[in-house]
Amino acid sequence: MYTYSTKIFFAQCDPAGVIFFGEVFKIAHECYERFIDENKYEAFLFESLDHAFPIVQSDAKYYSPLRLHENVSIQLYVEQIGDSSYTLLYKFISGDKLKAEVRTVHVCISRENGKKQTIPSRLKEILSNNLV
Repeated sequence: MYTYSTKIFFAQCDPAGVIFFGEVFKIAHECYERFIDENKYEAFLFESLDHAFPIVQSDAKYYSPLRLHENVSIQLYVEQIGDSSYTLLYKFISGDKLKAEVRTVHVCISRENGKKQTIPSRLKEILSNNLV
């Protein structure tokens, strides 16, 4: 498990001071980028000329409002690793309360032709170290 902490900011909220529903996806992706960066894989993952890792499926569940200026910890879990895809789960926690969950499925593709490829061994190793 990897943990990223942040605060809910004004620009992320609706007029009632509750996070706008789509913002959890942005925060989840920030968590993902920090996870990749801390594993020294950022340049390869985001700047590779050979591979791309698009999100092909995503969903969110909201259990309780995330409010303006609330401190949130996002726990990233690797749920599944396949030959060419992997699934990540993000749990948004404030205090001891689960507020929301985001799930994303990523597929490794060739940048040249857009076809599925095997996940590179270094990325598979990083993901395996965080497998639930």
